[in-house]
Amino acid sequence: MSRSIHCMVLVKDNCCRAFRALLGPKDSNRARREAPQTIRALYGTDGRMNAVHGSDTVKEAEWEIKFFFPTVILEPYPSSQDAASYFKEHVQPLLLKGLTALAKAKPASEPNAAVVSL
Repeated sequence: MSRSIHCMVLVKDNCCRAFRALLGPKDSNRARREAPQTIRALYGTDGRMNAVHGSDTVKEAEWEIKFFFPTVILEPYPSSQDAASYFKEHVQPLLLKGLTALAKAKPASEPNAAVVSL
């Protein structure tokens, strides 16, 4: 039985290799023998109905991303160092500002006090 599909784009150093390790062998029966904690071992039924697909190469991933998400702009993603710098320069100050405002507001301790009905 086939079900709906959910597509996503993962970005990480050596993403294809890392994700394929998480998926396990393409044949679910083989995956259960060789890598029992992988997604295909846990959720696949056989070599054809193996629960999940992952691109083998970056080139294949680029083609598939454009197929499923035609408006996505594929750019080189930032290095870990660039991402850490961006977080430090842009995200941390915003978090600090928001958390400081929250602390100054001293919200009530009632469980639903932060929920506002409009």
